[in-house]
Amino acid sequence: MVVPISFYHLILLKNEDRFVSDLLQDIGIVIMYLCRTEDFFKVLDEKRVFSFCIEEAEKKVFGFDHQELGAEVLKSWGIPDNIC
Repeated sequence: MVVPISFYHLILLKNEDRFVSDLLQDIGIVIMYLCRTEDFFKVLDEKRVFSFCIEEAEKKVFGFDHQELGAEVLKSWGIPDNIC
């Protein structure tokens, strides 16, 4: 049996993916903070003192940013690429 998928359902699925993606987008920040708290405080200091954006400060301290970390963790959990 073939079930047609309406445009509405495709949009709804994309919106659900977007919702999950939005919830998980900054998971790298949480991981950085929980795993290397002292270094994460250095990130915040760098951001404040040098007016860096968070990604610049993270790359200076960690060598990567929270988005890169989050994407790798989500992939390792088997989260689909359209959400990572």
